Amino acid sequence: MPRLEEIIQHLELAILTPLKTGMTEIREACVSDLLSNVMATCPGHCLWITVQCHANVVGVASLLDVQAVILVGGPKPDQAVLRKATEVGVTLLESRDSAFNLCGKLYNLGVRGVLRGQS
Repeated sequence: MPRLEEIIQHLELAILTPLKTGMTEIREACVSDLLSNVMATCPGHCLWITVQCHANVVGVASLLDVQAVILVGGPKPDQAVLRKATEVGVTLLESRDSAFNLCGKLYNLGVRGVLRGQS
């Protein structure tokens, strides 16, 4: 399984907030823009891919203890969101890829998706 640092380098992700310390091996990823769906399906220590970039994303990511949130599709978090993510230890990354392309690249690196009730 790839390490978070390898994924960042290989996929040329921009680091928006400090990297989370601790477990960095990535086995699974979740892609969703619906926060309730993420809360129901996203296990801890995975990646979360979303176009959402507001404070509630930071709250959900912190609650679930995800390794990183990868923002796709162009939206940029404002400074308040970046400060909050830094304060609570949520790593925010940014990709120039679409969610679809990013998921394909992650799959090729050995990261698998999560299905509801199977994590």
